[in-house]
Amino acid sequence: MRLQSYPPTAGDYFNSSLRGVHYEVISQLGCGGKGVTFLAKQYGGEQTGQTRVVKVPRLDVSQFSLSEIESRLREGQRELSNEMKASQELKQDDGVAPILDVGGQPWQLQIQKDGRTEPIQLFHTVYPFIEGRDLGPSRNGQEGASWCEKFAAERGDAFQGITDVAQWFCLARQLFEILDRVHYQRVVHGDIWPPNIRMTPQGKPVLIDFGQAWSLEQVFGRRSDMAKSHAYLAPERYFVSERKTRWYASADIYSMGGVLFY
Repeated sequence: MRLQSYPPTAGDYFNSSLRGVHYEVISQLGCGGKGVTFLAKQYGGEQTGQTRVVKVPRLDVSQFSLSEIESRLREGQRELSNEMKASQELKQDDGVAPILDVGGQPWQLQIQKDGRTEPIQLFHTVYPFIEGRDLGPSRNGQEGASWCEKFAAERGDAFQGITDVAQWFCLARQLFEILDRVHYQRVVHGDIWPPNIRMTPQGKPVLIDFGQAWSLEQVFGRRSDMAKSHAYLAPERYFVSERKTRWYASADIYSMGGVLFY
């Protein structure tokens, strides 16, 4: 069977490792520091025909060597294991969108840095598709706008803002109620910032992308890291030189406060 080429494009498919279903790519949805998301349609199972979001590792095949890609994938596998355990802790909640399914299959990668083409086993995660808009404001056309921000603006996925104080308090209450329920299940999200909050057409916020999540049952606290560098991270998420600190659920609260402040 001919291997599909990375990155995925419309018509490519993802197989499930847990269920007898597959997901066919409709279009690219967005990108982040570590992952690329795609809009896909589910085929098979009780919910065949449903729209899903599928995330795969973001691999810069023009810059990374094979060893760098393999190292990035090993790190991603560890994070996926954490996310799966955290998702198991979350009960059905219309305020969050945890993992629905996972899978893995070989993809053909053209690794320009090494001048070679290699089949690489890539994992993917499947999430419910949340209709609505990203909470982050659009900076399309403005200086400093990222490719992802321009992409979201072209799709019309940028949140249009709050018009009065009452709306702000309503949003704040909803967001912290969602976060309280997540923490009550002993799960830390770990990556709260505007792109990971969707506003439905009904005006309800939904917390998405639990890719950095972990369960408090796994370890009491977690070492700081520099995997993320956006302005909404709590100070304890960073480290200076070899000095590291631990961070907990309070880091989520700090990040949510940053979202509401900005």
